[in-house]
Amino acid sequence: MPERLARTDPFQQVTETVGSGPFKFVRKSSNPATRRSMSRNTDYVPRDEPPSWASGQGCQGRPGGVALICLNTPPPPSAWRRRTRTGGKRLRSTSFRLLSANPDVTVEKTDPLGSTTMLRFNHLHPPFNNVKMRQAILAVTDQADFMNALAGDPKNWNLCPSFFTCGTPMRTTLVRRR
Repeated sequence: MPERLARTDPFQQVTETVGSGPFKFVRKSSNPATRRSMSRNTDYVPRDEPPSWASGQGCQGRPGGVALICLNTPPPPSAWRRRTRTGGKRLRSTSFRLLSANPDVTVEKTDPLGSTTMLRFNHLHPPFNNVKMRQAILAVTDQADFMNALAGDPKNWNLCPSFFTCGTPMRTTLVRRR
């Protein structure tokens, strides 16, 4: 980040996006709602230290043959509903209730595994860096309440007390110790 942007008041939004590595942001081919584009930064000078696997230095200065990176953002649920009405195939679970109410629409499960949802706390920061806090939350958290809030009708979800996805060979059985 350039110094002039770093000096921006912390309560004011930074309005300019600047690439700070082998790639730079391309505003003209980006759209905040659907797409972010980055092109190779020809002014980039790589650091001198050798690559160090997962420390972020492994790709510094080595963008290879990549000239442009485009990150596409999935459309919002309303777009999924519009697409479903016009013959699209896939929709989000949040649309089940709305679409199921329409007598002209049949909602059915086509993927036996469905999608996986997980609740995970950042254990590096308070209050969740305290194991007792995490255990207390586990003791009062009801997976059925969470899934009902997320997906609604119980026919749209299953309880899965496994670390790995239920229905797969790696599934596990949860054993609670008190």
